[in-house]
Amino acid sequence: MKIFISQPLTGIPEKESEAKRIEAENALKYYYNDETIEFIHHTECIAPDSVDNKRVWYLGKSLTILANADIVAFLPGWDESEGCKIEHIVAENLWKNWIK
Repeated sequence: MKIFISQPLTGIPEKESEAKRIEAENALKYYYNDETIEFIHHTECIAPDSVDNKRVWYLGKSLTILANADIVAFLPGWDESEGCKIEHIVAENLWKNWIK
């Protein structure tokens, strides 16, 4: 099972956002204890220097990765992040298994 984690990233220090993602991953592993889980997200992707609007590039990457998810989990604060709100709209309209 592939789980996509949507979380606010803009303006949040990398170590803090990574800690929140790891906490969420651990909680989801506990919840789905009998399942084989793969967490998929775009945080390892790095926008090329030639890209003018990196936020749009990252959103495009996240939607591409989201297309392979079985489940989408939204971390607290998603509703204050423009990118997460777009991911939520996509998930809400295209998936049955999404978590807030």
